[in-house]
Amino acid sequence: MAIEHKIDSIVLAAGKGTRAGGPKALLRLNNTTFVEYIINKLLHAPVARIIVVTRPEIFNEIKTIALSNRVLVILNSEDKGDQLSSIRVGLKHASDDSTGFICWPVDIPMVKTGTIHSLITTSSSVNKNIILPKYNNKRGHPVIFKKNMYHALSSLCPAESGARWLIHQYPREILELEVNDPGILLNVNTPEELALIHKLHALHIE
Repeated sequence: MAIEHKIDSIVLAAGKGTRAGGPKALLRLNNTTFVEYIINKLLHAPVARIIVVTRPEIFNEIKTIALSNRVLVILNSEDKGDQLSSIRVGLKHASDDSTGFICWPVDIPMVKTGTIHSLITTSSSVNKNIILPKYNNKRGHPVIFKKNMYHALSSLCPAESGARWLIHQYPREILELEVNDPGILLNVNTPEELALIHKLHALHIE
């Protein structure tokens, strides 16, 4: 696929998934792991580099899943594997000429490919530096952060607040993009939420 916009993606896949019963990256929709499901969607979107940040005990397994030359699997060696530390690890491997990146938590797999296209297209046509999808008056994921936000993400965000600090600190930099996609709100933290995702997937609601 031709890359129309120089946008990277960082897939946050380093969490322990304690409440979910194991690393969320390896949870499955039918026979496909969450991380592979997301990678496949990104491979069909105008994304330049797909950076998957994961944890040591599943690093080799993720490497065997991510076989495309557009996918780079990176290790977050911090035990907690929180999202901010993964973003910071991922940014070290972003393309030099990228204009921003899509930040996609691995526990939100049901986002439509069309939503990704809309976020990228919108980011290239507005002066805002944070592009947030919104459905039913609620903000969701994934989020685009443009390059002007890299310093704040890398150096300014407090560890206890994560990237949410950036959202609160820079409200004038935010564009909320309305999308017809409930998947931006569907994250998986528990076996019950995983069961709901399976039901929706079976009904092709994504």
